[in-house]
Amino acid sequence: MFKKYEDGLIALRREFHKIPEPGYTEYKTKEKIISHLKKIGVTDITEVGETGICATIYGNGTKTVGLRADIDALKITEETGLPFASEHPGVMHACGHDGHIAMSLTVAEFFMEHKDLIKGNLKLIFQPAEEVDGGAQMMIEKGVLENPRVDSMISGHLWPSIETGYIDISEGTTFASDTLIEIELTGKGGHAAYPEKIKNVVLCGSEIILELDKLSRRFNETGHINVLSMCSFDCVSANNVFKDSAHLKGTLRMLDESSEKLLSKAISDTVLKICEKYGVKAQCDIPLNYIPLVTDSETVKKVREAVSDFLGEDKVLSLGYAMTAEDFAYFAKAVPSCHLKIGTHIEGYNYPLHNSRYNLNEKSLIIGVEAFVRGIMKLMEN
Repeated sequence: MFKKYEDGLIALRREFHKIPEPGYTEYKTKEKIISHLKKIGVTDITEVGETGICATIYGNGTKTVGLRADIDALKITEETGLPFASEHPGVMHACGHDGHIAMSLTVAEFFMEHKDLIKGNLKLIFQPAEEVDGGAQMMIEKGVLENPRVDSMISGHLWPSIETGYIDISEGTTFASDTLIEIELTGKGGHAAYPEKIKNVVLCGSEIILELDKLSRRFNETGHINVLSMCSFDCVSANNVFKDSAHLKGTLRMLDESSEKLLSKAISDTVLKICEKYGVKAQCDIPLNYIPLVTDSETVKKVREAVSDFLGEDKVLSLGYAMTAEDFAYFAKAVPSCHLKIGTHIEGYNYPLHNSRYNLNEKSLIIGVEAFVRGIMKLMEN
């Protein structure tokens, strides 16, 4: 039943792979999605914001299930050497969103050809800007979960560290929150031969990085699971010059919002204490970017059952949380939801997501389509 869609599915993925576009600029992507939806007969299509799309396929039931696909790409120069590599310099589908789009369009095609199987309504949400500003919140605010009201949601992510043919469907918190950390230090620069005459942002910033690492480990030891990574220390200067300022950037990942608030405050307090020691001023900006993704137990149970029926129970995993972030979290907060990690591992090819050489095992795509279709049909049942 599903095998006949595989060649078209792979071709679609390759088409989208060639035209990657960063968040909120997915204009070519949007037009290609709309064109394909119309081609397969979908008529209820609404543009949401500049580049978002919501399309509904109506069936013979009262429940509405949402399927979300993120559509943006990353500002990475592709180095895969694929014949269908990015045609847009400096931009690449390095996170599998090309596959997400292709799978959702193929799910739509399946349901258009098997309307007798639709015991409710299927709402297809093609969401921009998952990688940057959180397009999920924008689409929710613009009403994509209404008219008809979405009862439950399903989404997924292609996952290179999981073997092809396996799918992780975990319950509870499955992705961490994402908190941005930016620290601007202002001191007093001067000649390297007279360090006693300056207010040293280099030493101050270095101590901040070391102390935040200790702070993270203390929180982990007390059960507040976190990853605190300071990734940038910008204080470029000549060999014999102390600069007046420095800029630090990092990210904090946690599994619950209350712990995130505690650690965010502790970060700010630690920075200010160290700066006082060095006579340096600090501007701390620590905004919560994404909340944790928490799935619904009953929704997960239904989807696991449906996927296990065709894939086999041994191939449906429950790996728990990942410390990466996913803005599907906002859909999951709004309605009961399930999220799948679909294995795409290529033997001997171990490049991760967000890598310039990332590629996916295209055999995984049709498995993802069937998982979505069966999960959606299960969620439509009364």
